Amino acid sequence: MAFQRFLHGGHHGHNDSSSASLMHLIQGEDWKLATMECRMNPKEAAMWSTQPGFFDGIHDARILPIHQACALQPPPEVIEALIECHPAGIRSKESGFDRLPLHVACQTSAGADIIRVLLSYNGEASRTKDCLGRLPLHYACSHRATPEVISLLLDSFPAAAGVEDKNGWIALHVACR
Repeated sequence: MAFQRFLHGGHHGHNDSSSASLMHLIQGEDWKLATMECRMNPKEAAMWSTQPGFFDGIHDARILPIHQACALQPPPEVIEALIECHPAGIRSKESGFDRLPLHVACQTSAGADIIRVLLSYNGEASRTKDCLGRLPLHYACSHRATPEVISLLLDSFPAAAGVEDKNGWIALHVACR
């Protein structure tokens, strides 16, 4: 019954497709049904939608379901299903701040299990800057990530510790802020 409600209910953002059920299930944090929907209708994992105030409550962003999922700290299986159904999503930047799913996960204090999955599918993400010149490490440090998350990011890209953003700040600066 919950599945039918999500299929035909209202939605939080504007989906550019006629079918928004995967995004609704993710937004409702119904991880089991979201994983099932993703596997039954893999094309939905590739559908972009516009989400009002996705990061800061002000700027809208066009995002994929994987961006939304990374913002909500799902079980790792959900992220794996989204990647398997739409492999290009792991390398796709949202439109608000040009952030990859790894940036989003780090900004929302995702656990090491999620970070590990994201890095296993796209290790280069740890080297990718957003429009502010920030790496995922900057966000992990500014959102009090666990030492394990910091280690995963540094193991993936050791030089990240010395990379400056557009303000000249390294990750240590944002950690101390």
